[in-house]
Amino acid sequence: MDYRVFISYTTKNQWVIPRLEELILKVRPGTEMFCSATGSILPGDNYKNSIFENLSQADVFIAIVSNEYWESKYCIVELGAAYQRYWHDPDKRIDIQPLILPPLEKNFALANTPLTEIQVTDLTDTDELSAFLRRLAGPENEKKVDELKIEIAEYVAFLKKTILTTASMTGGADVNAYYDEPPANPIPKDAIVQAWRMERDDFMFKFNLSKLNYTPSFASMALEYHDEVNLQEYLKIDREASLCFRVKNNIGDVPEPEDIGILESITVEFKSGPVHEVFRRVPLALKPGENQLSIPLSEMSYKSLSAINQICFVIYPKDMKKPDGIIKIDQIHVAFEEKNILTEQNIPE
Repeated sequence: MDYRVFISYTTKNQWVIPRLEELILKVRPGTEMFCSATGSILPGDNYKNSIFENLSQADVFIAIVSNEYWESKYCIVELGAAYQRYWHDPDKRIDIQPLILPPLEKNFALANTPLTEIQVTDLTDTDELSAFLRRLAGPENEKKVDELKIEIAEYVAFLKKTILTTASMTGGADVNAYYDEPPANPIPKDAIVQAWRMERDDFMFKFNLSKLNYTPSFASMALEYHDEVNLQEYLKIDREASLCFRVKNNIGDVPEPEDIGILESITVEFKSGPVHEVFRRVPLALKPGENQLSIPLSEMSYKSLSAINQICFVIYPKDMKKPDGIIKIDQIHVAFEEKNILTEQNIPE
């Protein structure tokens, strides 16, 4: 008898599917899989009819549950249809297998749904993924899972690295500007320093220190995180991982010539703890125009990297060629030493 598997996912998570399919076919050869990413819907087929026809015949419904999954109306409808079969067709009850893709947490993956009674699997946990494949394989093919230990571990490493590569370093942060203003300051802070977020997580940092009758010791743009950022996870994947960003050093009300620039250097501060203590301070030289900069994570305190609550871009008077100007800071991300795996896999946006 044919064994049919229906895989439900959003196209934003399409990169998960090909290697997962390979593992399923290796532990249960001959499995028929419905998955639009690999051509399950043929040209000319009615998309909706094809989905529900295959769902009605499936033995197993696999859902790649992620934050993006819950944003897809089609995915929610597919999951609801599967649950209807699970609840109302006891003679041929479909086996629902939710596979969770971080950063969505298992405890919240199916919260406030009728599916809370169903066991979920963390795709990035080697033991849990192996247990899922063992259930799918059945007693007759269970040994095949043990033979695939290396492939399963490689797939989990691929998932973790891809998730970290795509994770936003700025999405969960507020941006603010600071300088050491006196307690009684008649000049509004926004008249002296401003920082704001542009589209695509580009940041502008404006300073007008000439308006002051004294020289402040610093001015800074701070990314302040609501939830602590764990950069330690990147080092577990690649010891050569680096925090990268770009500084455009010739932006102002009147654009500076390429050979002038505004700053000679910028200092990046990493902070953690309840009082935002600086645990690493990295000065970086700037040339006029665009500057692609990177900071190896291995040069920092391993423990503090797991709980970063602020990343600050600081300028000091000695770094300034002029007291007023605007710089742009963008492309803030963590890069791995190897070629970006998203490019290699042609992952859709």
